[in-house]
Amino acid sequence: MIDARIAVAVRAPASHDLHAALSRLAERCQVAALSDGGHFDAVVRTPQIPSAYGERTLLWVEAADAPPPAANHAVALLAPPPVARRLRGTAGRPVVALGPPAVHVTARPVLPFTRARIRRARHLQGPAVARYLDGAWTWDGRHLDDEASSTAAALASVVVTDDDDAAVLAAAWSAPVVVPADVASRTGLPSAGDDLEAAADAVLADDARAARLARTCRRTFELDHDPDSALAQLTDLLVLRPARPWDGGYAAVLDRLGTPPDARIRDRAHAASDALRSRR
Repeated sequence: MIDARIAVAVRAPASHDLHAALSRLAERCQVAALSDGGHFDAVVRTPQIPSAYGERTLLWVEAADAPPPAANHAVALLAPPPVARRLRGTAGRPVVALGPPAVHVTARPVLPFTRARIRRARHLQGPAVARYLDGAWTWDGRHLDDEASSTAAALASVVVTDDDDAAVLAAAWSAPVVVPADVASRTGLPSAGDDLEAAADAVLADDARAARLARTCRRTFELDHDPDSALAQLTDLLVLRPARPWDGGYAAVLDRLGTPPDARIRDRAHAASDALRSRR
């Protein structure tokens, strides 16, 4: 949650995508109709509703052909993920994807070199290729139960899949994900072309390539599939505060990195910052 009050000024009826986006906002901050009055940190508007002078407008855009003229006066554009992907780099304003409900909220980025260390510690041998093809998970060719899908996504050297949901799961865990073009177009992940096995072999053979792909996949998850990351982006754009002051500072940064609540690094960061405080 953030300490923010967001107004809504849209023309009824709201589309399904807009309703979903407003629902995600309402889960994480206070949302009210503009007619309720009072102070608002920003106002969500559709292009048909003109903004007021001095207002911080979040403009909702559902068409990706070109940003509407009202975008010139907006702090940021809000859009469904497919539209946001096409608008980025051309809109001239920050674009925030918002809409789908949160998924894989317990997933944390586990980068390739960390995965390799965990596999060695657990005595897992072999190339460690996880596949979700034709509706079934496998690990180096051996069948996996669906309950083990998150573990596979968190530890695999590479995940090969032709399924949207499995691809997003793997990206949430920062796995190098190899997907065909149709899955890439729907999820925003990089396309591996037609030969998925050749692409997976190329990732296995190049550690630097695996690391780059893993980071790209996790970044795609954060940009298009994670409402909490979207809200963090809005918090930065609008210079808002967390609802609880102690969530700020280094704690907020560690949260965004996916640091577990009981991680030793949190104690070390607290001790270091405490040593810098004045004792007078």
